[in-house]
Amino acid sequence: MKKYFIFLFILFFLSSTFANEKRKDYFELPPGDPEALGLNESQYYKVLGTFMVEYFQLVKNKTGKDFVVNFDWQNNYFGAFAKDEGGKYSISLWGGMGRAEGMTEELAYFVLCHELGHILGGNPKQTIPGSDWASSEGQSDFFAAKRCMPHLMKKIPMKKRHASKRTDELCRGNLQCETIASIGKEFINFAKRWSFQNYTEVKLGDLPAEVPRSLLRNVYPSDQCRLETVIQGATCTVNTKCERPVCWYPSSESKIHSELFF
Repeated sequence: MKKYFIFLFILFFLSSTFANEKRKDYFELPPGDPEALGLNESQYYKVLGTFMVEYFQLVKNKTGKDFVVNFDWQNNYFGAFAKDEGGKYSISLWGGMGRAEGMTEELAYFVLCHELGHILGGNPKQTIPGSDWASSEGQSDFFAAKRCMPHLMKKIPMKKRHASKRTDELCRGNLQCETIASIGKEFINFAKRWSFQNYTEVKLGDLPAEVPRSLLRNVYPSDQCRLETVIQGATCTVNTKCERPVCWYPSSESKIHSELFF
């Protein structure tokens, strides 16, 4: 029996710019559309192909299952997700999302890292029937910043940049840490921009997100909390005692859940 986990971006997203003339309730951006200002086809295949080659054997070694990144360039819609298909794990990033304005190669790698986090991120995992194999959203963000992006940056050239005064202090001037934090901010703002929600930019210098009463296992943390998660994961580059933020992972949980898969 196939088990599915669907990431935030999948299904229908409202966009006044890219809405179909007959329907106004979903995102659609076909190849060749003049509004397709994100990745081109060559970039899309390069990023997904590189990611699959880089992580195929690691997933196989850690889970005993094959790993596939699906090439869905012709798909018009905005979506990215991971699947447990029994004998293999797979990740998809739909073409419409790849073509959306604001998508870059670095953001695409971060999206793929988040999806890989559902497979390799470890505990805490979801408890939703059919998705109990998948790490929680917060854990997947943390994995992307702490494990996956640093691993990729050792092998794939990415433009280093400072993020903010706050992250400069947290990262102790480490450019890899700051770059991951900056890409994480771009990722969250990109997702918010094309969602059905009102767009409010998250900022690296904002006040901490609210602390929940219990672990956010089966729901998404707030956008600001997701940004804090990425920043915390990025600081693991310079701080071996880095912790998941309490805005989704209360300190009382730290003795219950094991850390990351690799």
